[in-house]
Amino acid sequence: MPPPYSEQPGSSAAGTTPIEIMQPLYAWTAVVRGAVIRGLEGSMVVTRKARYHYGTSYATVWEENKHPIADRYWSPLWERWMVSDRMQWHIARGQPVSDCTPISFHYTRNFRPGQTLIVEDELMMCQSEIAPQNMSADVGSVCTLMTDLSAVPRSEFTKLTTSKGVEYLNLDFSLDFIVDSASLMFELKVGGVAYGSVTATFH
Repeated sequence: MPPPYSEQPGSSAAGTTPIEIMQPLYAWTAVVRGAVIRGLEGSMVVTRKARYHYGTSYATVWEENKHPIADRYWSPLWERWMVSDRMQWHIARGQPVSDCTPISFHYTRNFRPGQTLIVEDELMMCQSEIAPQNMSADVGSVCTLMTDLSAVPRSEFTKLTTSKGVEYLNLDFSLDFIVDSASLMFELKVGGVAYGSVTATFH
């Protein structure tokens, strides 16, 4: 269920609705088989230490005592004030990583009727000793991941309706990836089944 309706008015920038990318409380497993990218860590060992922090950005509910008021925007689907460009770091700099253990990034996404089910996500990195909580000049993009969710059965989507009668679909999923000695493999699964594909463009 989306957060409860609030009477506070508001609108998104330039009258458009941003695509919501949030960290759900309980994410369903998910993400599609992806591209193999060479040379991320470069060491020819089974377990190695990450040279950077790796993570993704997300939006979350705005909290008055935590987030600047200038950063908030109104989400007509969640019917709450939100903030974007918060960072979730999934791998810490210096953390041992193994090619035997996948790392999962969990998301929830909303889709209006007719909206494309091809979504993009950025894998971000930071080489600072302490990774920032928000997007900053110290954070850069490793690659853009493009995931096609159109093959996922509609039964895996949850149909929701706002207090104003706007219907939309919600899907929780995970982008999983494995870093081995010479490649980075992405995978999307829903209910334990792989659907569609993920392509990666390195920067």
